[in-house]
Amino acid sequence: MALLVSLATLAAAGAALVTVRQAAGEQRLTRDGQVTDRYTAAVTNLGDTAEEVRIGGMYALQRIAQDSTRDAPTVVQVLSAYVRSHTPEAKKGVTGPDQPANDVAAALTILAAPLAKGVPVDLHGAYLHGAHLHRAYLHRAELSGANLSGAELSGATLSGADLSGADLSSANLRGADLSGSYVFGADVQDTDVTDADLSGVDQNGHAYGVTGWPLP
Repeated sequence: MALLVSLATLAAAGAALVTVRQAAGEQRLTRDGQVTDRYTAAVTNLGDTAEEVRIGGMYALQRIAQDSTRDAPTVVQVLSAYVRSHTPEAKKGVTGPDQPANDVAAALTILAAPLAKGVPVDLHGAYLHGAHLHRAYLHRAELSGANLSGAELSGATLSGADLSGADLSSANLRGADLSGSYVFGADVQDTDVTDADLSGVDQNGHAYGVTGWPLP
């Protein structure tokens, strides 16, 4: 009799465990479905004609990235693509706005925070003259060919970033971390790098040809 009772108890416990697992799985599916719906709505808003709706979509994506680490890399990629496609191409002789438009500035503010570790921001070739990126976290960012002239980058983390061919003229990089960054062909005329960390910048010839930069 005792054996039968034990078996019955084990069976009941097993059934309860299965029920708990099923409930957890259903909750996970529901949560994933909600994230997908939120993501779809946010991305749709990025294409709206109203600036405030587009900005709202960006902050909705930021919240998704904060709530779901699995979706954070996708949010970084989407917002990076938005900035690249909504700024003039940074070609020599091309003059764009004095500072980014409100929606682009909002996207940059979101990207400046580390939404997804190990997923670098990709803003190559973007026209970001006069951008406000104080203390931005842009570790290993792809900024080759970008126009960052006159940008506010004081205290920014740009370690390991690709700044090759970028326009950094008159940019404020005071106290920035540029260790190990790639700056071959960058325009650093009148760039303020006071107290910036330039260690490793000239390794492997990455700074070859750059003039006016007080390398250690």
